[in-house]
Amino acid sequence: MRIGFFTVCLANLSFKEVVEWTAKTGFRALEIDSYPDSKHVDPCKLDKDKIRQIMDLVQKHDISISDLSYSPNNLDPDEEKRKEHHIRLRRMIEACSELSVPTITTFAGKNPNLGMEENLGFFQQEFGPIVDYAKDHNVKIAIENCPMGFALYGGENMAYSPKIWKEMFKMFGPTLGLCFDPSHLLWLQIDYLQAVRDFMDRIYIVHAKDCEIDRRLLGQVGILDSEWVDVLFTGKSGIGHRQIKWKDPSKQWWRYRIPGLGEIDFKRLISELLLRGYNSPLIIEHEDPIWYGTEELNKEGLTIGLRHLSQFLP
Repeated sequence: MRIGFFTVCLANLSFKEVVEWTAKTGFRALEIDSYPDSKHVDPCKLDKDKIRQIMDLVQKHDISISDLSYSPNNLDPDEEKRKEHHIRLRRMIEACSELSVPTITTFAGKNPNLGMEENLGFFQQEFGPIVDYAKDHNVKIAIENCPMGFALYGGENMAYSPKIWKEMFKMFGPTLGLCFDPSHLLWLQIDYLQAVRDFMDRIYIVHAKDCEIDRRLLGQVGILDSEWVDVLFTGKSGIGHRQIKWKDPSKQWWRYRIPGLGEIDFKRLISELLLRGYNSPLIIEHEDPIWYGTEELNKEGLTIGLRHLSQFLP
């Protein structure tokens, strides 16, 4: 199992700079930021020369590309936006095939004007052609389990719980699976180890993101006191995550952390994954409020995470 990270936290660096730092630091895998403004891999701007440059660079440094990542609201009620997202997903699938990358990571999405049963039907309708396209290209689709908004208030990604995953996987075969992130399950009060046991055959990418709960504050405000501006938990604007201005994480009763600095038991998590045959990379998705905000801080945070995870692997 290789350890890597999601490149969005080094968004200001070129792909070459990211790969060289990755190899020098000891990481061996990358989840690639593939949004329209990405400096890393923009699937809509690839040609044969660019593809060859990317493949030569990662092969030279012995770096695996675990997946290309683009996670909009794929069930946006605005039909034009939805079509734009789906066109890009198809191009990402083509790019994965061209780059010999096995997986794309994205969100299921959610139409906030529909109930959950209606959203599941909408998901089946909208994702059917995309799943077929991925199957034709021998590429898997990994749906991340981040609610993208406080779940009780209808966040923009419905795929946040095992109950919903079961319904999604009834619709489609093994082309569709999970980008499994235990940190979201922790603050949602869901057993992340049991989720691994129950869904191992559909876990294609694992995000190594930790989470901590401020129980003193939780006891004062309750679970409904949870503001969300996309990824507010980082508390800063700056490099990565497209200059979004975030709220103060000290006022949030839960926040994301670098592996080893929160409450996720990565020793047990990795053991459960290995026991069940997981052999894809373990990807640090860095959104820790302490070790985030500048290139230097982001790299230090990633290095702390690598050090913690490495003790559980050869």
